[in-house]
Amino acid sequence: MIKIFIILLLFFVNVQAQVSSLRVPDGGISPQCVTDSNGMTHMVYYKGDPRNGDIYYTTVKKGTADFTSSIRVNSQEGSAVAMGTIRAAQLAIGKDNSIHVVWNGSQKAQGQLLYSRSIDGKSFSAQKDMKGDTAHMDGGGSVAANDSGNVYVVWHGNKKGTTGEENRRIFVVISTDNGKSFDSEKEASPDGLGICPCCSLKAYATGNDLIVLFRGAKGPNRDIYELVSKDKGKTFKGKVTGKWRAQQCPMSSQSIAVGKNGFLMAWESDGKIYFSNKEGSSMAVPGRGAKKHPVIVENKSGNMLVVWTEGTGWNKGGSLCWQVVSSGGMPKSRVEKISNGVKVWSVVSAFVDGDKFYIVH
Repeated sequence: MIKIFIILLLFFVNVQAQVSSLRVPDGGISPQCVTDSNGMTHMVYYKGDPRNGDIYYTTVKKGTADFTSSIRVNSQEGSAVAMGTIRAAQLAIGKDNSIHVVWNGSQKAQGQLLYSRSIDGKSFSAQKDMKGDTAHMDGGGSVAANDSGNVYVVWHGNKKGTTGEENRRIFVVISTDNGKSFDSEKEASPDGLGICPCCSLKAYATGNDLIVLFRGAKGPNRDIYELVSKDKGKTFKGKVTGKWRAQQCPMSSQSIAVGKNGFLMAWESDGKIYFSNKEGSSMAVPGRGAKKHPVIVENKSGNMLVVWTEGTGWNKGGSLCWQVVSSGGMPKSRVEKISNGVKVWSVVSAFVDGDKFYIVH
């Protein structure tokens, strides 16, 4: 029995040695990481006053853990906001490793849902408002892109002239020229379903597929939904992924990654973090409590890292937590924690280099 325990302990220690944590450069918060097909990791983060700050972009080369010099994304100084946590900037990598960023505008910004892109990683285009003829922007929007030049900006809001969460809808604008121009917004959410107003959503695209993970609002139900398009955003089908009966918006966020055999997803429900593997099975990390803001990534061997925060809230930081699980969802490490590892208004992110996991906080 002692021998078995020692073997398991050594195994867990070995797995945990594959996980490293990195701090956001320049004292920033709310990192968002995406790794391109060449192994370069791209990251955006927030810096400055939480009411009117700036978004910065940096990279990490394959085989290193060093951030390059940062450049500012937003062309209007102070036009981003961090208050509320779920309004963190989101990032996608598109055709020829172009960089696409969206963020919620601050009160001083000229626009509410802002977008910018970089073709060369050295400078970003002038920001522009994407919300079109919609109103009441609240929770964060998202951006997704594929390698054929399609870019999707996705958010939730009200049609002009309507109010209330029961009338909120998911909207999407699509570019077919790598973000140079976009069509008009169109509704994508299921008929008769409202949207939880101060929760963010997450979009991810690969090939012809576009998937959006969001929290609905229908009476006492705050269920997580998958919205899936198989034809580059022309049509959508929705389904419930996780159920939760709650009377108020939990200000939650979601995560989507792509693994060897399909999409991986993570979300929050009732103080627990749930995730789905590539077979679509839903599981939860151990324990119940104030768990929020999950991130999921998969390494070269097919193992998954699930990262989340604990104890974070309005104007309150908290702990950074994570666990490594197998492709089937079985634990391959203990749950690890860094107390006070998450700053006020911040979320966390993660990326992979081969079999090595990196958490950025």
